[in-house]
Amino acid sequence: MLPIKTFCNIASRLVEAGEEFFEELRNTSENKKTKRRTDYWINIFQQRTDEGKNEKLKSYEVPEHNEALANFFAKLRKENDKDYEPDSLKVMQVALDRHLRSKNYPKSIVRNTEFLSSRKVLERKARKLCELGMGKRPHKAQSLTKEEEEILWKNGQLGDEAPQSLINTVWWLLTMHFGLRG
Repeated sequence: MLPIKTFCNIASRLVEAGEEFFEELRNTSENKKTKRRTDYWINIFQQRTDEGKNEKLKSYEVPEHNEALANFFAKLRKENDKDYEPDSLKVMQVALDRHLRSKNYPKSIVRNTEFLSSRKVLERKARKLCELGMGKRPHKAQSLTKEEEEILWKNGQLGDEAPQSLINTVWWLLTMHFGLRG
C-alpha cells in the first residue's frame, strides 16, 4: 500500500484533460504519410467498387465485403492500365484493414477466415505478377548449360593455364559443389 504522501504527489502531477485533448492526441499519433496512403487506397477502393453507389467501405456485410474485395483485387490496375507492384497490393490490403479497424469494423480482412477467398485472390495475383518479372526481387540467376561450360573450358576462362583461369575454376567448382550464389 502506498503511503498517503506518495499518493498525493502522484495526484498533483496529473492534469485535467478534456475530450478535445484526447481527440487531438489520437489524431496526431498517426503518421501523416500512413494516413495519406490509407486515404489514397480507400479512395481507389471506393471509386472502383461502388460504381455509382455512395456506400462507405465499412457499411458492407462480411460476405459481400469479401466478394467486393476479391473482385477489386482481381481487377485492380493503375490509371495507365498497368498493374501495381506485388508489394503495393499487400500495402493496399493493410491500408484497407487499418481504415476498417479505425471505424470499429468487426472483422479483420487480413486475419479473419471470412476473408480467406479475397486474400487468396490477392496472393495469386501478386504471385502471377512476380512470375511476370514485376516486384523488387531480382530474378534468380540462370545456371550455365553444359555447352556453355564447355566453351569456358575451351576458351581458357576455366582451367589451369593462367592464374586468373585457375581462380575462375576454383570459384566455379566451389559454387557448383557448395551451392553458393552470386
